[in-house]
Amino acid sequence: MRGVFLVAILGVAACTETEDEPPQVFELSAAAVVRAMYPGIDAPPVANCIVDNATATEIDTIATTNSEGDGVRFDMVRDVLARPETQTCIENNNVTFPERA
Repeated sequence: MRGVFLVAILGVAACTETEDEPPQVFELSAAAVVRAMYPGIDAPPVANCIVDNATATEIDTIATTNSEGDGVRFDMVRDVLARPETQTCIENNNVTFPERA
């Protein structure tokens, strides 16, 4: 019985340690939007910057909106990309956006 209790406590402790990190699905969803908007860009660092500077509601929208709502996702990503903190993060990761014709 004590062994089961100890395993349960360790399981809960392990969950609380990683709770501060956003789930990988958020970065993957943001990266997919970035790739669709800016083909050829190094999307993972940009996606990390987006997730780091987005609100919980924005992250949820980016991660859960279906493909029919891509316009909403694109608008949300554009809003987060426009923030000075996001721009600083992207610059610190040495990512440059391709020029649009």
